[in-house]
Amino acid sequence: MSLEDTVDRWNEASRKLKRESNVCKAGDDLAHELIETSAELEQLRVQLAGCSVAALGGIHDPNVLATQGMYGWSVTYEDVVALRMKYEELLGEPPYKLVVGNKRSSI
Repeated sequence: MSLEDTVDRWNEASRKLKRESNVCKAGDDLAHELIETSAELEQLRVQLAGCSVAALGGIHDPNVLATQGMYGWSVTYEDVVALRMKYEELLGEPPYKLVVGNKRSSI
């Protein structure tokens, strides 16, 4: 085998290794993105469940309301809690305290 053949084989092997490396990196990137997306989906499920519980009046203890920064908190959750409190006021039931930001206020 000539030096030229060896260099050609080396170059081909190098190109093949580079292609395979790019495939592995792309696979790693996709796996990382899948893990992040799965975690985000799980958090959204928890937030949606919290909205459902609040909408159905399942929160009777103001100490269990999610606050901003908590895993289950979302702006939508806070809106649903506020709406539920207004509904309970119309029914004449004592409203619980809504957590707005980090301050508790009654509605």
